[in-house]
Amino acid sequence: MASVSSEPRRTGRLSDRVREKHAAVHALIQDGFSLRAIGRRRGLARNTVRRLAGAKDPDELLVGRWTGRTSILDPCKPYLHQRLAEGHTIARRLFEEIRQRGYPGRGLGPYRAGGCRARIRSDAHAVSVC
Repeated sequence: MASVSSEPRRTGRLSDRVREKHAAVHALIQDGFSLRAIGRRRGLARNTVRRLAGAKDPDELLVGRWTGRTSILDPCKPYLHQRLAEGHTIARRLFEEIRQRGYPGRGLGPYRAGGCRARIRSDAHAVSVC
């Protein structure tokens, strides 16, 4: 079973973005804006503003069901990062390579149907479908 940690994520784009939004919402609350007005001004959904406003500390928002959870992909990540740094961005080829190295996963899911090719952007490590 995967291990779960109750420690909040300290670094990364997600945690930075959450901390920034939390600070902005609390600053606007201090200035007397309503939650609805904050949502309009910041382009956030009402429930997102409510959640940000209700948290005393942004770390409360960064601890959740998936925090610290391990993945079957974890042993392959160093290899994948190396291949991405070398400029190899075709997801299907990378999948075949890690499968040959012992990755037990089942594939690319919805990306393998219909002749669709998935590419991985090495700068953001995100999958895009063309």
